[in-house]
Amino acid sequence: MHLYKKLPVLLLATFIMLAYISCQKELAGDGTTLIIPVDDQAQTTASVQGYVTNEIGQPVNGAVVTSGSAFTTTDVKGYFRFSDIQLSKNNGYVKVTMPGYFTGSRSFITNTGRVNHIRIQLIPKTNAGTIDAAAGGSVTLSSGISISLPAGSVVNTSTNAAYTGTVKVAVAWIDPTSRSLTDQMPGDLRGITTIGSETGLQTFGMVAAELTGSSGELLQIAPGKKATVNFIIPASIISLAPATIALWHFDETAGRWKEDGTATKTGNTYIAEVSHFSFWNCDAKFPLVTFYAKIVNGNNSPLINAQVRIKRVVNNSFGYGITDSSGYVSGSIPANEDLVLEVLDQCGTVIYSQNTGPFSANANLGTITVTTSTTSLITVSGSVTDCSNAPVTKGFVEIYLSSRYYKVAVNNGNYSATITNCSPNATLIIIGVDNVANQQSTPQTITISSQAVVIPAFQACGTSSLQTIDYTVDATAYNIIAPPDSIYTTASGTTTPPNSNDGYIGGYSPTNSTNRITFSFSAPTATPGTYPLKFVSVGQVDSTVITTPSPVINITQYGASGQFIIGNFSVQLKKLSDNSLHPVTCNFKIRRR
Repeated sequence: MHLYKKLPVLLLATFIMLAYISCQKELAGDGTTLIIPVDDQAQTTASVQGYVTNEIGQPVNGAVVTSGSAFTTTDVKGYFRFSDIQLSKNNGYVKVTMPGYFTGSRSFITNTGRVNHIRIQLIPKTNAGTIDAAAGGSVTLSSGISISLPAGSVVNTSTNAAYTGTVKVAVAWIDPTSRSLTDQMPGDLRGITTIGSETGLQTFGMVAAELTGSSGELLQIAPGKKATVNFIIPASIISLAPATIALWHFDETAGRWKEDGTATKTGNTYIAEVSHFSFWNCDAKFPLVTFYAKIVNGNNSPLINAQVRIKRVVNNSFGYGITDSSGYVSGSIPANEDLVLEVLDQCGTVIYSQNTGPFSANANLGTITVTTSTTSLITVSGSVTDCSNAPVTKGFVEIYLSSRYYKVAVNNGNYSATITNCSPNATLIIIGVDNVANQQSTPQTITISSQAVVIPAFQACGTSSLQTIDYTVDATAYNIIAPPDSIYTTASGTTTPPNSNDGYIGGYSPTNSTNRITFSFSAPTATPGTYPLKFVSVGQVDSTVITTPSPVINITQYGASGQFIIGNFSVQLKKLSDNSLHPVTCNFKIRRR
């Protein structure tokens, strides 16, 4: 059985199950129409923490995270935290922005006074093609998703003036059957109907789109005009897709899906007309009840950040939730159905299961004790010395295992870390860094043969550990050096998919917000060479518009995880506020994570 062929989702601490029904009315258990009042204004105090990853599951460093008036940035692990901030009690909302990616977000029912856990996976803005604004036209992804613009239907977003040049169309499809759906999609699967009622949503697919002009300016559909979007319906759920389905757009200000028209099924697609571009979603509606539970271990300690799954008995479809800092999980689930509650370890193995439901009203299951231990956690320990064979007093080790990265402080040469391993006989890579001498070790490769991995002592010596970004703007030199500045990178070096966004590099000074730079390039293989430069942003210009024709980046060294990426580029940027041009050069040496 393919577990994810019918994937309904429960988001974060909020459960939102996708009921596979074609009913387009909001029904109570007795068949009467139920209008659930929506109150997103009531506030409460709570904390939020989470992780932000990119499209290949690697941490995103330096992403801007906002919630209400609070903001922060992610660290090298993609981690962020807000402590004791004001959140909507019914619809806590966190938004993440990063150059080159669509805005990521998460909505959730806030657990007052506790730390709410979330995960967000950013979606890259992939250029699907171009359309002549004056003549109109269409673009199509390899997945079959297409967007069509009629002639003369585009305006400049900032001026509302008609635009007649080339339109670049960035498009992404969010597969409703993907395991990553709950991390990728914005908000959660609760929607506000045209009559103002809250409803559960069963998604049959989502599309994100953005239009930009030849100079990078944001574009939108002109007032009174409509674009056509074709949504692909996956084969595994096409038999469940109703002939006509409600259409929803995501309101990034409210953090809510809002009903906005209908889509019609034609073959294996839904066809819809939209009046603007953002995230669009084809969803059936279903009634909700609220669910509460506390998950603890055999010692009565809360299971924090544990994955909880609710499965529908009727068709084995399911969704996920994540426990908060006190082990609580809560949210909205389908009413009047037999369900199964499961707790999973970090490798996706079920370690607890019980039947529950049906619920015709809000339900509290109380405390659930999980006594089954997980074997996915391993302990890595050892010691590291400097070039004089003395214990490293100020430094750290970096551990790379599968798609996970860990940075562990060294205490008088010793270190110990408990990490997750989901693959038998996997190998990890570890390096030691001495911050006093700015030296690092040769990467050590270790095969994991038990849950206690003791690594033989090694030296943090032989290679300079300094990471630098030296760049100029208008011939004025700037530099970022770690430490004390922050430098980050993700680089996959993969050929799947071809020409993917394999290099993302950035850095900033925590004491000077203007002194920052980010850039991205496409490299189908992790080897030295000249590659397309996708975007550049510097604090002094604050622009991602490159006017240099076919800009490239020169990579002279492309190391493995823990080693270095070294290279340079030279481009000209346009500042959108005044159209001024600014030459930028950059030389960098960055540790690859």
